[in-house]
Amino acid sequence: MQDGQDVLAALLHASARTWRLSDGRGALSRGTAATPDAGAAFRRRFDLMALQRNLKALGTFGYQTTTRGNPVYMQYVPRTLTYVRRTLNRDPRFARLGELLGGLVDELRYNSRPS
Repeated sequence: MQDGQDVLAALLHASARTWRLSDGRGALSRGTAATPDAGAAFRRRFDLMALQRNLKALGTFGYQTTTRGNPVYMQYVPRTLTYVRRTLNRDPRFARLGELLGGLVDELRYNSRPS
């Protein structure tokens, strides 16, 4: 998976490259070229969405395991932690969140492993 977010994020990333999305609406559908600034803005929003989705997924995995007694989701925790760590390390605006989460989860320590 490119950049290792999650399945939906990987699909969106591939679609972004294919469609040359500039601002989430698709430059090709408007017949305009994507610009580097618009691509960067899309990437920032995309990373935020992926981070939110993966943090929510980790909460769901924990809930299912501890409260519902359903450990099947535990297999997805290491990969999802990797996705979260990569996103936290890639964007400086997530530095404080990375510090806070890293204090609670060793695998999310800021720059704990190469992305």
